[in-house]
Amino acid sequence: KEMNYLYGMHPVKEAVEAGRKFEKVMLKQGLEGPQFRELMEVEQVWRDEELTSASLCERMNIGKTTLSAMISQQYGTTFRDIINNYRIEEAKRYMIEHPKATQEIVAQHCGFRNAQYYNTMGLNNLVVEF
Repeated sequence: KEMNYLYGMHPVKEAVEAGRKFEKVMLKQGLEGPQFRELMEVEQVWRDEELTSASLCERMNIGKTTLSAMISQQYGTTFRDIINNYRIEEAKRYMIEHPKATQEIVAQHCGFRNAQYYNTMGLNNLVVEF
């Protein structure tokens, strides 16, 4: 026996339909991920310490909700976390190549606003294994 839902809406069916609509919009706009990956991996926009979700949206010509949904759906994380992940991975790589680099230089190279933020991410205690 099917339950009567308020205004005839079925929550699971509505969620599935909304997901399908979102995927169609994403594909129609070419946002299945390659444009975002190119900006991250080729252009390395995450190195810009002034990068915000709004500035990235403007560059991609999409809204913040669309960007957030794409990152969540395709990467299972948030804008801030994915940007910090790119920066942390670069910090690890950079410290291997430049073992005498100061925290300030590493932070600046990787797009962190300053060494204090770099320290709050725990990178000052990061041990890079060879």
